[in-house]
Amino acid sequence: MQLATYSRKFLSTLPIIALALAACLPEATTPTPVVTVPQPDIPDSGDAIADEDQGDVEANTLGADPSEDVLPATYTDDELGFSFNYPMDWYVQGTAGFSAVLTSYPPEEEDDDVTAEETKIDFVLLETDEQVEALIESQQGQINEAGNTVTNETTIEFGENISAYVISYSTDEGELEVVAITQVNDSNFIISGQGDLTLFEQILRSLGPST
Repeated sequence: MQLATYSRKFLSTLPIIALALAACLPEATTPTPVVTVPQPDIPDSGDAIADEDQGDVEANTLGADPSEDVLPATYTDDELGFSFNYPMDWYVQGTAGFSAVLTSYPPEEEDDDVTAEETKIDFVLLETDEQVEALIESQQGQINEAGNTVTNETTIEFGENISAYVISYSTDEGELEVVAITQVNDSNFIISGQGDLTLFEQILRSLGPST
């Protein structure tokens, strides 16, 4: 009889014990799914990235013969009997028998400074009986006296037995300029370039006697 009474008391306390144990257990959490995102292959900084759609790029090689595609327009000084070619969208201001100024920008926009994106080339007749060698020495002296630094000197030959002595130099402001001394029809010329000099040599090579 006592055993039966004890059993009933024990069984009646089971729900209470179960609730107490449930309160002590940690709250169940729903696990967060892990999503793996595939990472793209990133080339090393030294690896070249090739563009299959990019074709061969033809470099504009200085020193090549002047191309009619690049320099389709022609300026002629009938008094001195010389001519040169230049891009169609450039501008020429000429004084027959003396000089010509070629610019890549309209003359009315000209100021004292030629930007790195612009081009200015001056063709000036030297009215002197000095030999070309003396003119070269004079130009070298003027460049040095102005505090500029000569970076390159070379002689190029073109046209009908025409040669030009070309001096490249850096100004005290770090700008690259160039000057060439040449002779056409027994007349001495000094040709100077400022700004973007990409086409300077090709324009110089187009210089020659007018036909």
